[in-house]
Amino acid sequence: MNGCLACKACASQCPIKVDVPSFRARFLNLYYTRYQRPVKDYLVANIETMLPYMAKVPKVVNFALKQPLVQKLTEKSVGYIDAPLLSVPTLKSRIKHQPVSEFNLEQLQAIPTAQRQDYVCIVQDPFTSFYDAQVVEDFAKLILKLGKKPVMLPFKPNGKATHIKGFLAQFAKSAQNTADFLAEVAELEMPLVGVDPALVLCYRDEYTEILAQSRGDFDVLTVHEWLTPMLKDIEPSHTVDEADWYLFAHCTEKPKCQMLKKSGAISSSTLADASRRFQLVAVVWPARLVMSQISCKCRKIFMDLAGHLIWTGFRQSAAW
Repeated sequence: MNGCLACKACASQCPIKVDVPSFRARFLNLYYTRYQRPVKDYLVANIETMLPYMAKVPKVVNFALKQPLVQKLTEKSVGYIDAPLLSVPTLKSRIKHQPVSEFNLEQLQAIPTAQRQDYVCIVQDPFTSFYDAQVVEDFAKLILKLGKKPVMLPFKPNGKATHIKGFLAQFAKSAQNTADFLAEVAELEMPLVGVDPALVLCYRDEYTEILAQSRGDFDVLTVHEWLTPMLKDIEPSHTVDEADWYLFAHCTEKPKCQMLKKSGAISSSTLADASRRFQLVAVVWPARLVMSQISCKCRKIFMDLAGHLIWTGFRQSAAW
């Protein structure tokens, strides 16, 4: 169980359908009531709480993390090698001078119902928001290029790391707080979209498992789930690429996508048709994006986004 990646393939691809990540979390929760936890478990479980404070002085934090003595102590104490650096400039600085709305519930409630579908609420996650902020910035730019208005929701801990490490009481408390907030935002009937599919799927899986009826009624979409229905309304433009683009999904997303295909939500024919019409562009780790070539500028934004996502994925997979 120590090598489990919590990809959930066992719960969907295997005929027995044993949910290893779930019973692993329950086992760790019970096991460490008797035995002492490793120090790194506490670091992983509380990183989402610490990140907003660390992001206030990212250069100082990064300077400390680069020091050989700190790196050696980190390796010896918690077993981490090459800890990821915080984004500089931060996400807050990046969107400060862009037409990205900050979350204000009263102002959003004042928007006429007919106009609310023109807004997209970006649900932040700890990995892209704090470690690769340009990914979120590029997604906001993509939303603007598609004629929509991005709204940056305040960061709320997702809690997936606490679930993986078996801190179930802490996860339930954090998940309930976040679920209450997202349920309140969902009443605006504006699309909620998250960049990291692993954490987006956590809202549907672990939140439902732990919170049950108290989860509330909200649905956070992955980027491709939000984009795919829009393809039919976008006029395809000429592309200079002759080679096909291939989809590279997150390990957690692959089994879930298979389930979506079976349910008909996303079918192979839909993807094939979109590929012929719009020259589908990359589904990459940690975010799965489908985009048509609307313009050269839009394509450049997406390619910058894709490059950062791939690098972030390799870096985060090593950390996890």
